[in-house]
Amino acid sequence: MDPSKLPGRALIDSGVLTRALGDLPSDSDTPACRDFWQAMLAAERDILIAAPSVAEVIRLNGTRSVPRSPQIEVVAFDQVAAEILGRRFPMAVLKQLKHAGTTLTHFKYDALIVACAVRHNADCIVALDPDIFILAQHTGLPSYQPSHYRTAPVPMRPLFPSSGAPPGSTQAAPLVGGGAGTASTGGNTGGAGGGSTGGGPAT
Repeated sequence: MDPSKLPGRALIDSGVLTRALGDLPSDSDTPACRDFWQAMLAAERDILIAAPSVAEVIRLNGTRSVPRSPQIEVVAFDQVAAEILGRRFPMAVLKQLKHAGTTLTHFKYDALIVACAVRHNADCIVALDPDIFILAQHTGLPSYQPSHYRTAPVPMRPLFPSSGAPPGSTQAAPLVGGGAGTASTGGNTGGAGGGSTGGGPAT
């Protein structure tokens, strides 16, 4: 990981979190998730985890918990986050942004994660779930895959290889190492975290 590229305050989705904690060791995304987690802690940057993502981690085996550290902050879905969710993602917007590869239930769950990131002033979201990128883009909050922060560039592959950008998207589908954000360092642009196979519970 390139320390100069690391964000000061990033919310991670449950897909990144579970892999960073050692689950799914054979998954191709796990090394980048683990390296990003360790690099953020070593650089003393803030890692935000939405409270619903903690529940997803615990559900995997009923015993795992999130490590305690001054740099790790579990953030609540509180009244302010609920107001952000309702205003930024009314049902009409969710239906417009939703694509064929997900369900509305999963999309609504991922919108909750993005609302937590906005509410708690994340600089960006680091995620694997393509739904997160779509929703974060709608709010103006940068979003990236963990591999974005590697020192050397990695080969890029589309997250929607069969159909390109999902319906409702205003630009090409996010790519590995990029996501929906446009800022090179993951700075907050005033906007607005699910496994790599879709929203909701991580796999």
